[in-house]
Amino acid sequence: MSSKVSLVVPAFNEGSEVKNFFNDLKKCDFDLINEIIIVNDCSTDNTLELLKEKINEVNGLPPQINFLVINNQKNRGYGFSIKRGIESSKNDIIAIIDLDRTYKIEDLNNITREFINNNQFQYDLISGERNINTSN
Repeated sequence: MSSKVSLVVPAFNEGSEVKNFFNDLKKCDFDLINEIIIVNDCSTDNTLELLKEKINEVNGLPPQINFLVINNQKNRGYGFSIKRGIESSKNDIIAIIDLDRTYKIEDLNNITREFINNNQFQYDLISGERNINTSN
């Protein structure tokens, strides 16, 4: 089993968040994550154009990440987009994060390290839980 992770990112009408997402990606542990698959679920805003623009900006820069943008031809929903991203991945390990940054890249890094380094792939699924309170 490969110890690299494919990150699947469903997106729908997230044009206002694309730049912020790519800024947060700088915190990603690219020693573990080597593929990012963004599935645009037929957004009606400028999400797809902004994604392509940001990927063109970072392509060729270190670290070398395989970006793949999949564009659904019609809106199929969150679950379909995740499944489509998973089917397109090249790695055995899949992580899912939302483009709107409701989950932090740092938390993804921690969970991924825990799964790979400390638990040595002994689980089929690890899930994070958001803790929403007055401080966050």
